[in-house]
Amino acid sequence: MRRGRWLVRWLWTGMAILSLLTHSWGQDTEDWQYEECKLSRPGPPATIVTIDEESPNGTVLVENMQINGRAQDPGRTISLTLLDNYDYWVILEPARQRLYLNSTGRHLDRDPPNYITTIVVQVQCTNELVGTVILHEVRIVVRDKNDNSPQFQQPRYYVSINELTPVGTTIFTGFSGNNGATDIDDGPNGHIEYSILYNPDDPVSNTTVRVGNTLSGHILLAERLNYEDKTRYLVLVQASDRAPYPPNRLTATTTLTVDVLDGDDLGPMFLPCILVNNTRDCNPLTYRAAIPEFTEPVRST
Repeated sequence: MRRGRWLVRWLWTGMAILSLLTHSWGQDTEDWQYEECKLSRPGPPATIVTIDEESPNGTVLVENMQINGRAQDPGRTISLTLLDNYDYWVILEPARQRLYLNSTGRHLDRDPPNYITTIVVQVQCTNELVGTVILHEVRIVVRDKNDNSPQFQQPRYYVSINELTPVGTTIFTGFSGNNGATDIDDGPNGHIEYSILYNPDDPVSNTTVRVGNTLSGHILLAERLNYEDKTRYLVLVQASDRAPYPPNRLTATTTLTVDVLDGDDLGPMFLPCILVNNTRDCNPLTYRAAIPEFTEPVRST
């Protein structure tokens, strides 16, 4: 009798345990179904990636969206669709949850006139098990590439100064603002700095003046001028962008013509003038005249 009671109790206990296990398994199965289409990765909900402008067609933008579920048969549990794909810059491969760049016949250009700095698309995931839909945002930031050289706004620049101008004086500010060189690249790739180069057509020009401020391009007088020695200087000016890696920097050059104006730095002199050593002073001259006696004066008219 006791043995029978013990057997019944054991059967009831086993059935209770089995019921709990079955309920738990069913609950887990139901929860698993609702996990489809959610991101398996931690972090912010949006997927943010960067890509260089001018990247070739087919460049991988996102290796794997990391969305829970299987997007291909057999055993497909989710469906993926690309939304808000402006100008069709992005291609979706659902099976591998991979995104590609679509630039066939065009260039991904961040610079004017296109100004493509960011591409935003939505990956729509439909849970085939329960019918729910989740949207996943993908933000593609287009990174600037140093693909444009500086451009001077004028083919040549001119300035005229008096030969008596003191050394150290700023003689030219014509590169200020947008009148000098500009670069349509972004960030350091578009920032300009100026320098003076050796000009084989005017070998002394690069020592006669100097750059006072490399960012503004202001030109200062570095040596005294002498109109009697030289009346024109052809200064070769270079504009360079400031790409972080110096070998990648691009440049442009222009000519600044400096005309020297005559100043009142010489007194009157009797000719012929024979200079004293290396000065501008003339050796004293003696003039002589002979007048015969009894000569009648002649009145000049």
